[in-house]
Amino acid sequence: MTGGSGAGWRRRLIALAIAAASIGAAAGSTGGALAQAGGATPASGQVGPASGSKANWTFDPILGAGSGGTPIEVVCLPGQCSKFDLNIVLPQPDITFYQSYIATLTYTCSWAQPVPTDVDCFAFSPSGAEAAGPGRPDDTAGTSSETISITDPVSGHWSLRADEAAGVAASVTGVARLTYAPAPHPPVRTVLSDEQRFTNYDFDTSYQTRDALQRPNAGEPSLGVDWATGKAMYMAGNQVTQLTYNSALPPVPAPKDVTPANSQVNEDAILFTDRQTNRTWALGLLLAGSYIAFSDDDGGTWTPSVAFAPPAFPDHETLGSGPYHDPAPSHSYPHAVYYCAQTIVQDAYCGRSDDGGMTFTGLVPATPLWGSSGCSSIHGHVRIGPTGIVYVPNGGCKDSNGIGRVGVAVSADNGGSFAVSVVPDSSPSTSDPSVMEGPDGLVYLGYQAANGHPMIAVGTHDATGKITWRPSIDAGQFQDPGETEDGLAFGVQNTEFAEVVTGDPGRAAFAFLGTGRPGAYQSGDFQGTWYLFVSYTFDGGKSWHTVNATPNDPVQRGCVWNGGLVNACRNMLDFNDIGIDKQGHVYVAYTDGCTGLQQPGSYNCDTTAGIHGWNNVYSGQNPATGCGPSEGGNVLSTSTCSFARLSSIVRQVCGRGLIAAYDPGFHEDPRCTLATSTTSSTGGTTPNTGRTPPALAPWSGLVVVGGLGVAIAVARRRRTA
Repeated sequence: MTGGSGAGWRRRLIALAIAAASIGAAAGSTGGALAQAGGATPASGQVGPASGSKANWTFDPILGAGSGGTPIEVVCLPGQCSKFDLNIVLPQPDITFYQSYIATLTYTCSWAQPVPTDVDCFAFSPSGAEAAGPGRPDDTAGTSSETISITDPVSGHWSLRADEAAGVAASVTGVARLTYAPAPHPPVRTVLSDEQRFTNYDFDTSYQTRDALQRPNAGEPSLGVDWATGKAMYMAGNQVTQLTYNSALPPVPAPKDVTPANSQVNEDAILFTDRQTNRTWALGLLLAGSYIAFSDDDGGTWTPSVAFAPPAFPDHETLGSGPYHDPAPSHSYPHAVYYCAQTIVQDAYCGRSDDGGMTFTGLVPATPLWGSSGCSSIHGHVRIGPTGIVYVPNGGCKDSNGIGRVGVAVSADNGGSFAVSVVPDSSPSTSDPSVMEGPDGLVYLGYQAANGHPMIAVGTHDATGKITWRPSIDAGQFQDPGETEDGLAFGVQNTEFAEVVTGDPGRAAFAFLGTGRPGAYQSGDFQGTWYLFVSYTFDGGKSWHTVNATPNDPVQRGCVWNGGLVNACRNMLDFNDIGIDKQGHVYVAYTDGCTGLQQPGSYNCDTTAGIHGWNNVYSGQNPATGCGPSEGGNVLSTSTCSFARLSSIVRQVCGRGLIAAYDPGFHEDPRCTLATSTTSSTGGTTPNTGRTPPALAPWSGLVVVGGLGVAIAVARRRRTA
């Protein structure tokens, strides 16, 4: 489900005919000449030093889309793109001010056109780096504005830009507002005596392969667990791996390459394992559809097929399987199999297979998800609840007042129709939300708030699938002085890749990447250090207990790019995945973007602070040394390029899991029981090697009981250039 916002595809598949028509029409209306192009009126403005200050302007007319290649917003040629110079002034120097305050820059661009038009808005930091964009929502589904929010923006001159991805020549207005407030200091999280802990396993570089285009088979991994055999199934790129954990303390996995023969190259890879039928599907997007192979023996044998459910193409596909909702249609396989994909700028659609994934003819044509709801076309993973209700999450929806929210498309008629439910206190997300229903009917939705925080919402549904949401909870409100480099003085300030899984009634886990560093995390000058966190609930989402699954073992240093194309910090691509086994162990598949020692004497990103080799080839900064494009990038971190791309997985070995029959919890390592403490346990780095047994990951935790996300969001993505 690699990315695909409009951001990546539109910059490769620009409609020259639309551009020519738009330019011609605009030239005709001005007598064949343009009085202004590429700027704004006024040309510049300032926000700050007062909180609440704002600037307003009108961009020069945007006359049509560009011709591909380098993104339009970067080149920003007059007539295709317009700029406004915004000077941000803070009351004190940045380093002093942000010790005590949290600030938000909100940039909204608006337009009014007689036909659906997609204007994209971007923010470039004073360093020249593309810091955010396009805004949310990002499509042509009747919306007429996009909003970007940046937490703790640096002071100086920002370039705020607008270009057009689809539609007719547009006149665009902009408004920027700076707000700030005292920064809260959350409590230091507490280590208890029976905490959940994880072991980490990094694939060996001699095992991990490259696809037919020589791209690393790592990034945006998918994960499934066969409840009958206990084997974990892992897919990244076109490589599919079966992982068998032994009985050692802690258990160590043995990887086996079980890649199906029809998996040679793809643009988006997805794997899914049904925890009741134990069938695994592996699929890869090939524009108009996806190749599929399914296996009932953990990859020992595969049956090839094709997922083709028009108009569910050509991007960001997802597959899920689960029970039918009553009344069920005629079917030859016990569970319905849903295949959904987006059309980039118009909508997304879901098809259904009633024969286990051989054909997708249960819904002809495929059913639209968003319609006139105001949601963007991009979406997250489809999930099916225990009574057959279908859920597809979306980070870019709007409520009835036009305010940006996170939402979910819900179907209670086996995909025949969908209705959108928005979380009323949410804000749009730059990365996909994740949703799953538990056996008790509770619906859990994890998402990245516009201010960067990791949020989790829980709701209940009626017989029609209508969801009533409880207030969202911030799962990152804790300090962590012993297991992260920055100590999380203000809690988790930026997050990525939300993933949710449910177990027994009242039990769920929410995984996410997080850093204590605020600011524009997509900007090349971002200095954050990222870790993998997992938050647990055992009371139906009333409280959450968050642990660091990779303590003192960063998974990324620097920026995390969502905007598509080949930025160096696009190394992890678009998402992670999460699952549980029959006993309730939590597994999280992720990409290690900051690797440790795989060979003696090699570069160790885990213990070496600093970001090396960032090279955003589209920002105007193109040093002679550094990282190459992410799609052909390094598998391991080096002293000249710290952005790695190595397949990895963590597995729970200590503490209570998500299946009650195995309480009081797991003790699969001698160090599972620790004395209660108010500080983190003894530090240590989780070994990054596939050749030696993984060490136990020490950690600490905190129960979180409140907090809301605010503001509006940024950006999208794409795997390939």
